[in-house]
Amino acid sequence: MALLCMITVGALNGQPSNQIAGFSNYGINSVDLVAPGTNIYSTLPNGAFGVKCGVDGSGIQIQNCYGFLSGTSMAAPHVSGVAGLVASIRPDWTAQQIRDAIVYSTRYLPEIAKYVASGGVVSAYNAVKVAVSGDRKSTRLNSSHVKRSRMPS
Repeated sequence: MALLCMITVGALNGQPSNQIAGFSNYGINSVDLVAPGTNIYSTLPNGAFGVKCGVDGSGIQIQNCYGFLSGTSMAAPHVSGVAGLVASIRPDWTAQQIRDAIVYSTRYLPEIAKYVASGGVVSAYNAVKVAVSGDRKSTRLNSSHVKRSRMPS
């Protein structure tokens, strides 16, 4: 059973294709939205994923470095960041209200509409607009592309 405040995230390949990444989970009954999840520049701990960070100019082993990673674990932080933005504007909102504002304000992508419930990619801009207006229910009226609703009536 899904929690009403949970956001399930798939990974998007990104432009120009705007397709679900081959490794990503998907399904209109199981995934709410997508976020960029391929070739994300991130921190890499020395030794993880076979990474050798090397040594600095003094000959000291560098413990962490940067590189490109792909996965839903790279997509989810985009959505977490948007949740933080919405929560900072509306600290009085519950987790479910924040979730609804994010899911119902996605940017519609016809290429993935049949694969995820919202039919779109997370949009910080749209979610912040909803939070500023304070009317999260108005997003329901503007989101005819959302295929599944866990939003209370």
